[in-house]
Amino acid sequence: MIYIPPALRGRDLKIPLQKLVHHLNRKRPAIEMRENEFMVRRTIQEFKELYQALLVFFEPTLRSSDSDPIMRYMFTRYVTKLLGFSRRIQRLLGYTGGESLSQIMLDERVRSLVIQSYAPKALSDSPSFVSGERKIWLSLPEALKKDPGRYIEALPNYKRPSLMTWLQENNRMEFQTLTIGDLLELGFDPTRLKEFSLGNQQFIFERVQPNMLPGLEKKKQIIERIEPETHNLVIKNTRVHTNPPLLIIRDRGNAYVLRRKIQGIHWEEARGQLQTNPTLMELNKQLSAERIIISAIKAVASWASSQIGDKKDIAVDPSTFFVSWDLQSNRPILNVDLAGASVESVWIA
Repeated sequence: MIYIPPALRGRDLKIPLQKLVHHLNRKRPAIEMRENEFMVRRTIQEFKELYQALLVFFEPTLRSSDSDPIMRYMFTRYVTKLLGFSRRIQRLLGYTGGESLSQIMLDERVRSLVIQSYAPKALSDSPSFVSGERKIWLSLPEALKKDPGRYIEALPNYKRPSLMTWLQENNRMEFQTLTIGDLLELGFDPTRLKEFSLGNQQFIFERVQPNMLPGLEKKKQIIERIEPETHNLVIKNTRVHTNPPLLIIRDRGNAYVLRRKIQGIHWEEARGQLQTNPTLMELNKQLSAERIIISAIKAVASWASSQIGDKKDIAVDPSTFFVSWDLQSNRPILNVDLAGASVESVWIA
């Protein structure tokens, strides 16, 4: 429906409207680029103001060098959200980094704070089982069910390649505590993923924000719907698997999602390793491994979308795809034959 002003009701507007729509479509990329720049600039200003507010509020505690868990929790949450926004804006159409987050300079006293990834007892509610396989929940250690946040956060960090490389370069040990400054150097929070053993099986606990749970539940339904179709499914010589959430627990201001540990890593981290690791850069040059991974992800994403149908409220997010990777040697697991090379496996998670 289009509103036509009274002064124009006697004119033939078909051709002018077609020209206007064509002009808007032609200019859409430029419009979106400008909107993205405005949004980034506005959000960075909000981050600046929030940081100043935290700094003023906790100034007495910072001055006294008191290791207040509430202060450490608030600054940790602030930095993790800052890093998450930094990753998102890199994917924006036309974003060139003109409004860089590096202009937010944290006080050295804040950078030296040990991170606190879960809320202190004073700010937390009682732990609750959200959803998942009740059998797994009942088989968990009693200490985990009684105090999930503390138990899970004490588990070993997942040995993702980017973390292990950083530890080696900085002569750090896996068990050493991390500071807010460490998170800024890493560009992500390595404590978000924890390794967990139950019987003879290996799992990963992922810490997520509670506001992500509705989307996570919807994604779980999608994966469960297409999972039967992935049995023995091969696309472009790549085996397709699923890795849905098995259990979701809420505690200490977070939600913890349990999944099977797989022989693979996030596809974007795989690209990052191929672009920065000297050994893998040579492999990438010889086999075009990055192109192979992207091609496999696109093919699997296209297949998954075809299985879902045309429901506009449901979409498979390609950022949740994982590719086969040898974590011990930090190398992609590829099939190489006379016909060429391909990713051994892709997981939809």
